[in-house]
Amino acid sequence: MKRSTDALFRTLLESAPDAIVLVDRSGVIQLINGQTERMFGYERGALVGQPIELLIPERFRSGHAVHRGGYAAAPRPRGMGSGLDLHGRRRDGTEFPVEVSLSPFEAEEGLFVASVIRDITERVAATEALRERTRAVELVFEHSLGCVVLLDRNFNFIRVNQAYARACRRDVSDFPGRNHFDLYPSDARAIFEDVVRTKQPFQATAHPFVFPDHPEGGETYWDWTLVPVVDASGEVDLLVFSLNDMTERVRAEKSLRAAKQRLRALSHRLLELQEAERRHLARELHDQLGQSITAIKLNLEAALRFPDGPGLDTHLSEAVSLLERLLSGVRSLALQLRPPLLEELGLDAAIRSLVEQQAGHAGLPFRFEPLRAPNRLESGLETACFRVAQEAVTNVLRHSRATGLEVALRIEGEQLHLLVRDDGTGFDPDEVHRRVDRSPGFGLSSMEERALLAGGQLTIHTRPGAGTEVHAVFPTSPAGPRKRSGEVAES
Repeated sequence: MKRSTDALFRTLLESAPDAIVLVDRSGVIQLINGQTERMFGYERGALVGQPIELLIPERFRSGHAVHRGGYAAAPRPRGMGSGLDLHGRRRDGTEFPVEVSLSPFEAEEGLFVASVIRDITERVAATEALRERTRAVELVFEHSLGCVVLLDRNFNFIRVNQAYARACRRDVSDFPGRNHFDLYPSDARAIFEDVVRTKQPFQATAHPFVFPDHPEGGETYWDWTLVPVVDASGEVDLLVFSLNDMTERVRAEKSLRAAKQRLRALSHRLLELQEAERRHLARELHDQLGQSITAIKLNLEAALRFPDGPGLDTHLSEAVSLLERLLSGVRSLALQLRPPLLEELGLDAAIRSLVEQQAGHAGLPFRFEPLRAPNRLESGLETACFRVAQEAVTNVLRHSRATGLEVALRIEGEQLHLLVRDDGTGFDPDEVHRRVDRSPGFGLSSMEERALLAGGQLTIHTRPGAGTEVHAVFPTSPAGPRKRSGEVAES
């Protein structure tokens, strides 16, 4: 029976997947199995009778070496099933991580310790790889520019990253344990519930949301995804909620669309203004110049028919008078189309001439404050400013019944300011805007559009009985000023 038991013991010993080393109380190896040979690279005869420290790296031997009092195992032998993560040393000197279980037992020959040694190289490598992956995930989670949130299947916060906390104007510690929809109620709850039910991810683009605790921020827009993570049973364990703030982009796109619509409207209005100016020019040519030329022609024909008649001087005098009025009309028309002073001497001289001619002709006292800049402004800017001034002064003379007029030009920083003030009757600008499409109005739309096309803006301060101030602001040209060809003295 003993012989059968010994055979069974050796069969179990040799079939064990781990190295098994039996040492006596002096720490001398008495028995090993085949796995010990394969693990440490020693033949059986080279280990039996040798101290156990042969299998331990030198730097660890102080805690595991043979002592006079017997075998010591860091710090003392442990019971069956306990494990210590140590290092083994192969015959070629290489080291590898091991797990050792020690089991002391008494036999007829004395005290022995059975060491079960397992090579945990792969386990340590896997643990290290997992640690590195966990560290990488942690770095991505914490340093991601996008918002990342972990929720349980009931939409309670498990964890959020710093980006999400900043977007919500809260601290990271404010979220764990709280329900997402208690903090931020929205119609997206139905989507979240559907993701849990179907176990299918969902993606939203530019989803609108107003933070209930920060309504002053207005409507914000978010691209977000919700991805379910299922457990071993196939049920949703948690949800990965990631978001990117698209508010600035959406607002910029809206502004761009509005600007394009405005540009189309301005282009359409510009064409209308061009046609209106052409009709005005045609009427002027026909009504004033055409009639004057016809009258001159009739007077000259009468003088030719009766060269010696008594009415010759009258016909010639009338023709000369008509020619003078014709020349005045041509000059006035040319001034409306493109004043020569604007091209030759610049904005100061052109606006001064405009005010002197129109206000002087109407007998309206005026004061003009020139720009007095050493350099010329960009040509398109001068033209736009002159046209706004021309329309504003014309409105004063036609509608305001003013007793005084003030026109001023100023450069402040990188902006050109034009102010046209009167002390007349004033008006209701809203009412004028309402009827501008049905009547000529005060030309407010024309002035506003000219200012906008030049990159500026127009503001009108007025009310009935309180006079009017037209204030146009234009950005100065980035291309740089032009040299003036002359200075204009102030009257």
